[in-house]
Amino acid sequence: MKLSNADILSLLPLFMRDDEANIAFSKAVNKLIREPGSRTKLLRVWDQIDNLDHADLDELAWELDVTWYDSTAPLHVKRELIRNADKVHARMGTKWAVRQVVQDYMGSCELEEWFEYGGDPYCFRIKITDSTGDEYDLDALNKLKNNVLRVKNTRSHIDEFSFKAVADIQSRRHHGNALSFSPRFVFGGTS
Repeated sequence: MKLSNADILSLLPLFMRDDEANIAFSKAVNKLIREPGSRTKLLRVWDQIDNLDHADLDELAWELDVTWYDSTAPLHVKRELIRNADKVHARMGTKWAVRQVVQDYMGSCELEEWFEYGGDPYCFRIKITDSTGDEYDLDALNKLKNNVLRVKNTRSHIDEFSFKAVADIQSRRHHGNALSFSPRFVFGGTS
């Protein structure tokens, strides 16, 4: 018997099934549990993340309080953000959390703390290497910066993002030279 079509009266012992109070009670309980029972398959979210659409992922991000979530991100990025949300929440304010969020949005990255590159105390920089060929504009990188601000340690500051797009070896063979550029976005003020 499934909750969506439960019949509580049939679960009662035979001698109780003729009592009017038990019949009324069973009908009331049936009404109460059938509607929520029909939605139990929605509880299987974690193993269905790859099948969820934009609206479902947006709703799930809201429910999980994923403050670094961008509802305009591509579907594959949203899925990674949701998939890693619990781990990022558990490590909020750490180098790991910042790196994970950047990787979920952009792919591979390297995060260097101030003592690793001779920067000012409590600063860090992020080096992003993209081989996907996706186009990223300044607006997308500013959104990424705002999302990093939500997961980083409060006392730490972003010195810079550096971004390098590298085409893969296959495209170099077929199209000549690979496009490679390294813009640096240096942030001042509140970061």
